[in-house]
Amino acid sequence: MIMRHAARLAAFCVVACSLVAMAAEAQPMRRQPQEQGQQGGAGPMGRGPGGEAGQRPEGQRPEGQRPDMPRGDVPRWIDTHVHLVSGATNTTGDWAGAVRAALPDMDKNNIGLAIIMPTPQPPDRDLYDYTDFADAVKKHPGRFAFLGGGGTLNPMIHTQPDAETVDEATKKKFTAIANSIIDAGALGFGEMSANHLSVADAHSYHRSRPDHPLFLLLVEIAAKRNVPIDFHMDAVIEPISTPQKLRDMSQRNPPTLTPNLAQFEKLLAHERGARIVWAHAGVDHTGVLSVELIRRMMNAHPNLYMSIKALPQSPEPNTALAREGRLRPDWRKLIAEFPDRFVMGTDRFYGSSAVPMTSGGRAGGGQRASAGSIFMERTVPFTTAAQTLLSQLPPQLAQKVAVDNVKAIYRLP
Repeated sequence: MIMRHAARLAAFCVVACSLVAMAAEAQPMRRQPQEQGQQGGAGPMGRGPGGEAGQRPEGQRPEGQRPDMPRGDVPRWIDTHVHLVSGATNTTGDWAGAVRAALPDMDKNNIGLAIIMPTPQPPDRDLYDYTDFADAVKKHPGRFAFLGGGGTLNPMIHTQPDAETVDEATKKKFTAIANSIIDAGALGFGEMSANHLSVADAHSYHRSRPDHPLFLLLVEIAAKRNVPIDFHMDAVIEPISTPQKLRDMSQRNPPTLTPNLAQFEKLLAHERGARIVWAHAGVDHTGVLSVELIRRMMNAHPNLYMSIKALPQSPEPNTALAREGRLRPDWRKLIAEFPDRFVMGTDRFYGSSAVPMTSGGRAGGGQRASAGSIFMERTVPFTTAAQTLLSQLPPQLAQKVAVDNVKAIYRLP
C-alpha cells in the first residue's frame, strides 16, 4: 500500500512538473512598453526591453533557448540578411503586408534593424528586385534598410555563366543598373550568387564563375561607391559528385559540382577596396567550408567578411551551433580571432498574411508554393538560433557581431 501511494505521488510530481515547464515555455518574451517603430518609440539601436541601451533584462534569455545553456546579454541586434515574400510567386502581391508581418517578429526577437534584399535569381527566374519592396520598406525608417541586384544584376551574370569576356554594351548597361541601385538608397548589392545549390524542387539551382567579367566589374563599382556585396557561394574546391543528400533535396541539382574557390579568391584580390560579405557561414552543403578554410581565407583576404547563419539542431557539417545548441569551441575561437569580420544574417523569410501556407508546401487554394513561401515556415527558428549564438559570446564580442561590425561594413549611421 505504501509503495502504491509513493508511486502515485511520484507520477503526480512528474505530470505537475511537466505542466509547469510547459506553462513557462508558453510565456511570451517581455516587451518594451511601446512597440519599436511606433510614434514616440525608441529607434532600432535605442534602449532595449530592460531600459539599458542594447541590453536584455537580467534573467531573460533568447526565446526558445534551453535553461541550461550558457547565457550572456544579447544586444538589440541587426539582421543583415532578410527576404520578403509578397505572394505565391513574388511577381505581385502584398509587399507592405510582408513588411508589417516582419515588425512584431523582429520586436519579439530583439532585432532593431533588418537589411532586406531580393533573392539571387537566374535568367529565367528574374521575378523581383528592390524596386518592388523599397517603398514599403521606406515607410518604416530606422527599422529596415535594403540591398539590390539579386533580380537584375544577378540574372545578367548567369545568362553566360562561364563567359571570359563581355561586350561593352553589356558592361555599360550593367554599370548603369548598379549605380541606379545605390542612387536609390540601397546600402549595397545583394543577394548575388556564384553557386546556388537547390534545397527544394521549387528552389532554383544556378552557378557562374566567381571571377566572371561582370562580377569583376561589380567589385570595381562597389569599391568606387563604397558599398558591400552580399555574396552567396556554396564552396567547391575540386570537382565532386553532388552529395546524395542534395540530390534527394532537389532534382534541380546537377550530378557534379564545379570548383569555384580559386576563382572566388581571384575576385577578392581583384579589388581590395570592395567589401564582400560571404553569406550563410555555418551552412555547408558541400562539406568543405570548415573553420580552418574560413580562417585561411580571412587571413589571405582582408576585404572578406562572413555573415553567420545559425542553424538549430542541424546535422550539417561545420555548423556554428552543435546539436544541443552550444556554440562550437572552434567557431568561438574563430570569431574571436577576427572580431571585426563577422555579422549575423539569418536568411529569414517574412511574408504577408495574404500568403497562407501549409506544411505540405502549397499556398492558399492549393496552388503550389514558391520557394520563398515554403521558407516562410522553415526559417522561423533561425532568429532564435542567432540569438542563442550571440548569447554565448563575451559581451564585447557579441556587441561587435550584433551591431558594431554591421555599422562599419554597411556604413550605417
